[in-house]
Amino acid sequence: MSHNLRLLWGRRGRAAIVVGAGLLLAATGVTAPAALAGTVNPTVHCVLPAGQGEATGPQSMQVELTPENAAPGTQVHAVVTLGTGPANSTATLNDVPTTPSIDLAMSGGATGTVTVTGPTVNIDTVSGQPVQIPTYEGDFIIPNTAQGQVDFTPVRNVTKTVVFGGTYTTTCDVVSGGGVVDSVTVQGPGSEQPTLTAPIGTVRPGYTLNFAGLGYPASSVPAVTLCAAGGGACVTDPFSNSTLAISATGALSGTATLRTTNVPDGSYTVTVTAGGKQASSTITVQAFVPTGPRTVAYNPTTGPLGTVVTLTGTNW
Repeated sequence: MSHNLRLLWGRRGRAAIVVGAGLLLAATGVTAPAALAGTVNPTVHCVLPAGQGEATGPQSMQVELTPENAAPGTQVHAVVTLGTGPANSTATLNDVPTTPSIDLAMSGGATGTVTVTGPTVNIDTVSGQPVQIPTYEGDFIIPNTAQGQVDFTPVRNVTKTVVFGGTYTTTCDVVSGGGVVDSVTVQGPGSEQPTLTAPIGTVRPGYTLNFAGLGYPASSVPAVTLCAAGGGACVTDPFSNSTLAISATGALSGTATLRTTNVPDGSYTVTVTAGGKQASSTITVQAFVPTGPRTVAYNPTTGPLGTVVTLTGTNW
């Protein structure tokens, strides 16, 4: 039995999920509320999963950051509230696991992009209505080189949804009308950060990568992410398996295996975060591309039952 899936995200928590034939999603814009402190009302352009098209419309974004003053290399807490976006759901489903995140571009006293990821929550969708995701919270770490006032501007929302065993990612980029939602004043010397050793050179999807590091909080739990160079645009669930662990002396060791699919070629920043500390390294991912037809040879080509045959080939 097959299912046709259509997942449309009109906004922060507004997911439109369409399952089966005959269900249509209406991409109608909703007027954004008047701006409040820490709120912007940009126009977003959303690329929908599974070839379901695109949607554009207004979406309010409110981000509150604490503390207002922080030292370089320390953790900042974010509370994110997103408003209604450009699409409504036309299907009714229950308990859809959904993970929201937002990318914030830094300016002023720091550059680059940080990502705030909320917890996975189960949401219900009602046909003809937008899907409301509760306000979510998450943390990020101020760059160790930051100094002065750092302004944060939303540039992208990413929503991961799991339906019928498949994972679907919808990306909504700010295309106009954005701006700074909040600022943090960064002062003082940078805090000591851990070190990370990652593979050098080009790796391929499906490879198992070895990591090592020092200076993490003792016995803390590591989390590994794979994002665009400079931060943001993180890959959804880039690793299929991880054995990373941190010892009582703060030493990181273990491996993480890249997924075989949905990891596009490119340069990435791989980051391991634990206990409010993080370290990053760069890797390049490039899928194997055969230079010619696949070949295989057998040696020996004949023999009695039980003969050991060696296979060799190219472009596999």
